[in-house]
Amino acid sequence: MAVPIQKQRVTIEEFKQFGETEERLELLYGEIVEMSPIGPRHIACLVHLIKAFGGLMPRVLLSPQNPLEIPGLESLPHPDLVLLKPRGDLAQSAPAAKDAFLVIEVADSSFAMDRDTKIPMYAKANIPESWLVDLKSDTVWVYRQPSPMGYRDMRPYRRGESIAPEAFPETAFAIDEILG
Repeated sequence: MAVPIQKQRVTIEEFKQFGETEERLELLYGEIVEMSPIGPRHIACLVHLIKAFGGLMPRVLLSPQNPLEIPGLESLPHPDLVLLKPRGDLAQSAPAAKDAFLVIEVADSSFAMDRDTKIPMYAKANIPESWLVDLKSDTVWVYRQPSPMGYRDMRPYRRGESIAPEAFPETAFAIDEILG
């Protein structure tokens, strides 16, 4: 069992110096947060998402569970999947919010944290679109029109419906395909 982490504010650069650990950690608003373990349904959903969005390559780069820098908010979350604008210099600088078309979080036990902390953070970072896949309710919550106060447009999608990313409206995905 993990020992609770004491809160201590750090910068993105300080957080990066921690290096690789066995713990799953994120930096959110300058605080280190332990991420929930990933269960089989979460893994399956992420695999389905990667398969579905693979058809958009090379127009996008898929970044699963990698850090996404949000410098102005001292945050380095690890979204489940980010659709990045293609760029050849990823080895020179890590992906940042400005590089994202779409950020996707998959929630089994982390729904409240994702909805109340991470989704508003993505809006403040001006990420055009975020999806929150709620595995408990079989719902994909779609957030669009970012503002400093949060996303102005939010809509739930359920089994039997389809959704297209705003950046690629010609490419629709069945919610059943995403949820598996």
